[in-house]
Amino acid sequence: MIDLDLIFDDDRQPTTAVVDPPAGIVSPDDLPTGWAIEWLERASIREYDGRQSRAAADRDAFREILARMRTAGEKC
Repeated sequence: MIDLDLIFDDDRQPTTAVVDPPAGIVSPDDLPTGWAIEWLERASIREYDGRQSRAAADRDAFREILARMRTAGEKC
């Protein structure tokens, strides 16, 4: 689930714990193609609509994608 309050208030800390990445995933560059596209889209939305800095948008979108990968049972 997307935390819209976090997107629009980047000083607020996430309410969910940081998810351990699947094996071999340490940066967005390591994401499978489909997930990398989703990460880029989420980061762009966070930066533009959420007015987050690029670094914060990239970081938070990466955490979001890792959580979604875990929920989907993605094995890497």
